[in-house]
Amino acid sequence: MARLGYPVVGLPAAANILQWPNKADDMAAAENAGAVLELDPDILEVFLEEAHEVLALLNETLAIWQERLDSDDYLAVVRRAFHTLKGSGRMAGATQLGELAWSVEAMLNKVVDSHFVMDDARLQLVENVTALLPDMLAALAEGRELPASSVDGLMTFAGALAQEQIPQSNLASRVDEDGLTAIFMGEADTHLRVLEAYIESVDSYPAKLTDEVQRALHTLKGSSKMAEVWPVANIITPLEGLVKELRSMRVPAGESLLALISDVVRQVRLMVKQLVDTPVSALHTPKTLLSSINSLSVQLIHEAEFAVDRGARGELSAGA
Repeated sequence: MARLGYPVVGLPAAANILQWPNKADDMAAAENAGAVLELDPDILEVFLEEAHEVLALLNETLAIWQERLDSDDYLAVVRRAFHTLKGSGRMAGATQLGELAWSVEAMLNKVVDSHFVMDDARLQLVENVTALLPDMLAALAEGRELPASSVDGLMTFAGALAQEQIPQSNLASRVDEDGLTAIFMGEADTHLRVLEAYIESVDSYPAKLTDEVQRALHTLKGSSKMAEVWPVANIITPLEGLVKELRSMRVPAGESLLALISDVVRQVRLMVKQLVDTPVSALHTPKTLLSSINSLSVQLIHEAEFAVDRGARGELSAGA
């Protein structure tokens, strides 16, 4: 299966080739590379080990918390996790990570203190920051920070949510559409790579739908909605719902689902590429692809439910 480039009818050949970011251009973009740090290697080693444990706890908790946003217990666990990252990060000299963690902790403190209530916007921010942590930790292991553009928008949004329950007016003045779009583009690239790696790894069917696939789709859904890139959100949302439902029923992916995921990834890649010089308002939801997602969803869920029902009848017959 080709890793890059899916033909799109009506586009010239060159437009059908979607390229990875060119690493040879990294030196020319040195200003975007992130600051180089001088960290004590022993302290850094301890911090990275602890941070990875906290990250695992966050991923485990967030998978449950989204179903029970009113849970004070889960809120306390997540707030404590970011409190730990804040303190440990600052102590290790990982200032960028420490300040990002503090911005999330401060936002959650307002919820703990009953100034505001936990909602989808706050959960999405926590999920987006959590999704960024692996890249931050990998950069720190190399003695550097991430580019400020990867972090600043998240901190600004956290600050806005620490001030108001629904900070639409403040947020609009602090983070303009271009800024949110840029944040989305960076996050989308990370999660599309996860999906592309998964597609490339499948060499037989049925294939297991992994936690990484569901998490990548879930975060893409949230970040596209936060940035109001609706053409992406409109196709990622039903696909994420389908994958989540199939995983809950322990149904693996067949060729038709893998082909659909490939088509969606290809289309999102194309739209993200267009955002480099095209406003969000100029993008359009691919209606044919959306119809394909909805049709296959109905088919696969029906087949899965039929298989479960047939299995249940078989068990009853065998026991009679």
